[in-house]
Amino acid sequence: MCKVRNVMSAQPGTTAPSPRRRMRRADREQQLLDVAEQIFGERGFVAVTMEEIAEQAGVTKPVLYDHFGSKDGLAVACIARARSELLRLTVQAQAQVGTPEDILLTGFRVFFDFIESHERAWAMLVAEGSLASAPAAEELERVRQQQADYTAAVLAAGMPGVPEEVIGTYAQAIIGACERLAVRRRHDPELSPETVARSLAELVWFGISGIRDGARWPS
Repeated sequence: MCKVRNVMSAQPGTTAPSPRRRMRRADREQQLLDVAEQIFGERGFVAVTMEEIAEQAGVTKPVLYDHFGSKDGLAVACIARARSELLRLTVQAQAQVGTPEDILLTGFRVFFDFIESHERAWAMLVAEGSLASAPAAEELERVRQQQADYTAAVLAAGMPGVPEEVIGTYAQAIIGACERLAVRRRHDPELSPETVARSLAELVWFGISGIRDGARWPS
């Protein structure tokens, strides 16, 4: 028995239109985040509308809202993706080196390389995050805390006997220094990620070495 295909009739010399391929939801979400990060970075969180993002992404506003709920939700998703990617890259890179010094330097280098590749969006988040969106500011703080916790774990491995609360203080200070140096690089683009990472690593490493050798601030 012959099976008849259900096709549209086409006149000689014409081509039947191809059906539009639907993007998988996860892939669409990544595409929307790519577009949003770019536009947020170029124009800032406050100035951009969901309509503009949807138009740039080639979707309708309902599609954008279906994925993220609101502009705040979209900003949080952008930051959350960056948080996951930064941790993944850091862990992956540090797994390739062996000495504590290299682990420290590699972590800083990954951070500054990551900031450079997301420069506009990062500048927007740091500048506007605490003002434009409370949820975005909270997610940005999770990025800092994630990096501080990971840094504390790295420090603790090389500083046995130093109290946990002291290690935590050092880690928070290091994350603050990273952020300020990232801001400095925006104003001094000739300052390379490698130079900044190495300078910070030297400062931290020799400080750690002194503490491990028993150095303490005079009482």
